[in-house]
Amino acid sequence: SLWLFLSSEEQMCGTHRETKKIFCEVDRSLLCLLCSSSQEHRYHRHRPIEWAAEEHREKLLQKMQSLWEKACENHRNLNVETTRTRCWKDYVNLRLEAIRAEYQKMPAFHHEEEKHNLEMLKKKGKEIFHRLHLSKAKMAHRMEILRGMYEELNEMCHKPDVELLQAFGDILHRSESVLLHMPQPLNPELSAGPITGLRDRLNQFRVHITLHHEEANNDIFLYEILRSMCIGCDHQDVPYFTATPRSFLAWGVQTFTSGKYY
Repeated sequence: SLWLFLSSEEQMCGTHRETKKIFCEVDRSLLCLLCSSSQEHRYHRHRPIEWAAEEHREKLLQKMQSLWEKACENHRNLNVETTRTRCWKDYVNLRLEAIRAEYQKMPAFHHEEEKHNLEMLKKKGKEIFHRLHLSKAKMAHRMEILRGMYEELNEMCHKPDVELLQAFGDILHRSESVLLHMPQPLNPELSAGPITGLRDRLNQFRVHITLHHEEANNDIFLYEILRSMCIGCDHQDVPYFTATPRSFLAWGVQTFTSGKYY
């Protein structure tokens, strides 16, 4: 108990022969009342041992909460990376098949271009697959570190007051370093080489429709071949007018901001 600890000979001040009941937060030492008032410690922040220990336990509990939140975040990221790694080879094979299918529609003299694009895609796919495995390993290792640090802090909270105070600085520093540099999931991009004539072939399916802004209404049926339509002005036939909420309609199965879509 704290009382037995304070009553022991080693906790007696060698200078004043008084029990060390005060904790100095500057140099993290135990002092008797007279030493805490000395010139050396006069302007330091002091607390009774019991009070200081409770304050430090609160800090440990806060750090444990941060560790728990980081562990949950890391667990979610690990699940994402595991799923991505498991599906990556199938995704690469699907991209390879899509490229082969496009080249089957082209003359045979594009064979070298096809071979080059397929080899480059396979190479990039293997590189990313290796990076995904490394990312998974880092996250799994970080999870073990977070779990171990959490258990260590939990044990420290149950230590005697004096032992907790004396070891607090080291364990707090280590727990803070564990929270730094958390591994994040990769965002792999598997880019493919250009396919000669692909853009021109896709442009053959583009459809332009312009409706008069006064006559257009919301009850417009789109056939299967028309995936999108905008209602506005045909700049060649209709003069400029101020847009209104009824002037714009759009349908589509997918929206996007950037990237390649086939």
